[in-house]
Amino acid sequence: MGFFATLRTMVNGTWLIAGDMNEIIQPSKVSNGSFLLSRSLLFNDAVDFCNFIDMPAVGDLFTWRKNTTNGGHVRKCLHKCMADMDWRIKFPHALVELLNHRYSDHNPLLISCHNTCSYKNMYFHFQVAWLSHPQYAQVVTQDSIKFNTNVFGNIFIKKRQIEGRLKGIQK
Repeated sequence: MGFFATLRTMVNGTWLIAGDMNEIIQPSKVSNGSFLLSRSLLFNDAVDFCNFIDMPAVGDLFTWRKNTTNGGHVRKCLHKCMADMDWRIKFPHALVELLNHRYSDHNPLLISCHNTCSYKNMYFHFQVAWLSHPQYAQVVTQDSIKFNTNVFGNIFIKKRQIEGRLKGIQK
């Protein structure tokens, strides 16, 4: 287990490790290059020994690239950001962003402890904290009534109409 095992014995408390691990953990993390199962198993053993959890990442899948002499491109996911469970509990919204590479064959990593990206996140995320706000129930009730009226209409009337049509078809 080598480096990680030695490092883990020296680190007390929560921790996060990030950078170029120079190992591929799955065949899908390499394009036009070699994948060595034996090295992957050793790396995964070290990750398990340290109780690491792979951090969620956004951006390009591959973090390193190289042009080959025959005009091909080797691409690999070498950069990783991993943390132990205690670190993840302290920073549950942490996120890793793979930034664009400019002057290097490696993508830099941007680690945010508060789930903020350098680009606008277009996904809606329900926040449990909203439930504690006194006006939240009113907003949900009002918007749900509007949604039901404008989108579904009266489903009981529609249900009776469909049941009537089914009875007519059965006759």
